[in-house]
Amino acid sequence: MPETFTLISGYSFSDQHLNEMIFDAARTHPRSETAVFCFSSIPKNLELIATSTRNLSVYSDKEAIIGGRRLNWEGDEEVTGVWEGNKFLLSDFAKLTQFLATKARVSDAGD
Repeated sequence: MPETFTLISGYSFSDQHLNEMIFDAARTHPRSETAVFCFSSIPKNLELIATSTRNLSVYSDKEAIIGGRRLNWEGDEEVTGVWEGNKFLLSDFAKLTQFLATKARVSDAGD
């Protein structure tokens, strides 16, 4: 079974049918990783699964669930495009895509 990484951004976790597919994949494939970026607070149904599924990480602007542990952010203002004060910016889809596009240009320039 290949190892995979799934990134989810801009999804509210309000469709139970899709939720079950995402949650089941995380639970049954422990060598895969799923990262979810939530624009605002972490939905309760996602919190319940993420705190018991170590390969499902959730990031919001003020907190995260990583490795089953829920923690508040303590930002590093020196990381441009990632932090503003103690707010994690990549939970905003527009900021995430801008960050990824910037990293892709830097990577392409090095080739």
